[in-house]
Amino acid sequence: MTLNHMKQLIAWVGCFLVLVATSHSQGFVIVANVSQDLTQEKPVRNVATGQPVGADYRVQLFAGNSTAVESQLQSIGDSKVFFESGGLITGIFYMGMTVIPGVSGGARASLQVRAWPASFNTWELAYQAAPNDPQIHLGKSSIVRLHLGYKERTAPELVHFMTQFDVAPIPEPSGIAFACSGFLSILLMFRWGPRSSRPSI
Repeated sequence: MTLNHMKQLIAWVGCFLVLVATSHSQGFVIVANVSQDLTQEKPVRNVATGQPVGADYRVQLFAGNSTAVESQLQSIGDSKVFFESGGLITGIFYMGMTVIPGVSGGARASLQVRAWPASFNTWELAYQAAPNDPQIHLGKSSIVRLHLGYKERTAPELVHFMTQFDVAPIPEPSGIAFACSGFLSILLMFRWGPRSSRPSI
């Protein structure tokens, strides 16, 4: 074998090792609320109507490392719209095989699915507008800590671990504050009773 052939062989081996390392550094998950064998589904409904949502709602995966809290999760890929209502499949989304950047196969990732009206391009825009508009309904699953697959064929299906969730209006901040204030007043009343019944000092 000549020196040039040896160099070419070394270069090819190096490229192969890089590809292998890259494939193992990526973690895979199948993102949908219906299983591949169609035996399990967790449709998303609108609390206000009781009906499954359709193409007027978007859905997107948010992810982070194993210890990430909700505020640290990053959007993954592009948002998708739900399957159109009125057909045989309603309230269902399918994003398919998804790579989670920064989390390798076999490692655990924090995953959450969020849904919002399709009239907003992003979750952030819908979330900012929602407190001032009761017609804007939002929803999100709980955070799932899930070990990712090494390759496509070992990727877990998120539907088996994700909580079912619905979309609903979010309370206005002022309403939350009022409710907390009222609850505190009730606690104080039970603790001290009427002012006249307090022990004199």
